[in-house]
Amino acid sequence: MKKNRKIKNRTKKVKNFIKTFNIFAYFRTLVNVAKAITWPTKKELLLYSVAVLIISVIITAYLLGLDYIFNIIKLNYLFK
Repeated sequence: MKKNRKIKNRTKKVKNFIKTFNIFAYFRTLVNVAKAITWPTKKELLLYSVAVLIISVIITAYLLGLDYIFNIIKLNYLFK
């Protein structure tokens, strides 16, 4: 008898899971969320792109400078 109850409880849990995990409801919600997204304007997009490029150039120059300094130290002081 106990075994039958366990099986019934398990099947009940599986059925409840299937009811709560409805793939169509998931995609419906996904579409609604995608509709609520506010996309940047052309001006904002250009501004953000320029900011990313400027920051990338600054970081690249900084790392290039560090590399150059460490190479000078390595060649002049470590391997003489």
